[in-house]
Amino acid sequence: MKRSMSFSGIENKCDEVHGDDELSDDGSQLGEKKKRLSLEQVKALEKSFELGNKLEPERKMQLAKALGLQPRQIAIWFQNRRARWKTKQLEKEYEVLKKQFEAVKADNDSLKAQNQKLHAEVINATFVPFLSVFSTKLRCTSFILLSHHDWNFNSTILKNNLH
Repeated sequence: MKRSMSFSGIENKCDEVHGDDELSDDGSQLGEKKKRLSLEQVKALEKSFELGNKLEPERKMQLAKALGLQPRQIAIWFQNRRARWKTKQLEKEYEVLKKQFEAVKADNDSLKAQNQKLHAEVINATFVPFLSVFSTKLRCTSFILLSHHDWNFNSTILKNNLH
């Protein structure tokens, strides 16, 4: 009788008896230690991956025979290698996008600074002449008002003194 743990952690008893030919997901015998691929096997698989990262059943069988591995091991190696390749591609794309973003951000910051400078120039160009015209008119108006006021004040004094 075989015992195994379920996903819930409850121990299950299996009456079913399996032969020694049962394989794990990687194609090795169940209970067998996972063996690492040799350098030659990895090189052969890498070379095959460079030719094409998709694995047709024919090619999988040829590689398995040539390298002395189970077809399932070949399939899993290709699947893992595609995942690593995709991660590398994403990292490269991220770096390119990051550089592009930094360049665009620098341009944006430069344009903002230029915009603020031009905005300040426009305000100074329109406001300063207005101030000088306004202050000149204000002085003239003030002088006229004071003169007029003085004249009215003096006329009133003269009238009162004459009566």
